[in-house]
Amino acid sequence: MVMADRFRRWVLWSAVVGQLSCGLFRSGNTAPTAGAGQGPVRVFTDSDLVTDITASGTQVFVGTYRGILRYNAEGGAPTRLGRAEGLPADEVYTVAVSDDGATVWAATPGGVVRSQNGGRFAPVGDGQPDVGRPTALVALDNGALLGGQQGLARFDGTRWYKLTDHYQVTAMTRDGQRVLVATAQAGLLVLGADFQALDEHGLTAGLPDALVRDVVAMPGGRLWALCQGTGGMSLAHYDGSRWYAYTSEQVRSTWLALVPSGSTVALVVPGAWYDIELDHGEDLTPLNAAPAGGVLHVPLSPVAFEPPPPPPAPP
Repeated sequence: MVMADRFRRWVLWSAVVGQLSCGLFRSGNTAPTAGAGQGPVRVFTDSDLVTDITASGTQVFVGTYRGILRYNAEGGAPTRLGRAEGLPADEVYTVAVSDDGATVWAATPGGVVRSQNGGRFAPVGDGQPDVGRPTALVALDNGALLGGQQGLARFDGTRWYKLTDHYQVTAMTRDGQRVLVATAQAGLLVLGADFQALDEHGLTAGLPDALVRDVVAMPGGRLWALCQGTGGMSLAHYDGSRWYAYTSEQVRSTWLALVPSGSTVALVVPGAWYDIELDHGEDLTPLNAAPAGGVLHVPLSPVAFEPPPPPPAPP
């Protein structure tokens, strides 16, 4: 299937094959090799079911089904945050932290809550829109963005707004003032700082599959996305104007996630990761080099959430 796909697209990508040359350099539980990411590796272990991980400059926050584990970034025993600290439920679906580490956000079955400056967790806003089961949470300069199985909602610091119910969100990350949203059926969404519109990077824009598991932003407007289709996992790279797609016959492990790694991005597999370097080697097999364009611009109409009225008093 891969070979047939490569030949069908030969005319398209042969003219830019120099840009598609790409290498994988393994690092992780083995000694670092050429191209491996710099810096120490610290292992955090626990018996909890982990649902999400986020970090500030000094602390790591791990969402679990028994609250939030707060680690010092240098290691050591964690502090468990739960109902005693204000969480409305033990289950934490997703967690986020502000850039300065002062505000921690958590999505739970009892709604989204936040802790400011080490204080107790408390609800935000007067109720919140329904986005289905929460799947991703991003801290903004003046609020938060919540993604779920049935859409996106934004808290602007005062009240909640429902942005859309057209997307099933799988992951989110910030890129400066933009927010990148991976979806299960529409590729990758790029939201502007005003949240009045989004750019949908889907199949017509050159992504190899509509299901995006993870996304990492790089300097210069470049993006890496981890996609999944009926033929397996694939990587997609956006150079600022067009998408390129890759697969690999050398890495047969389950592809778990993409993470920043020094000046590049790393592909995480069970037991190791692979740093990705453009124009180094032929470890990744090109699938596609899409022409520029094909991005769908979608206006949004944010709707302020109005909580339902309280029930009438009993007679």
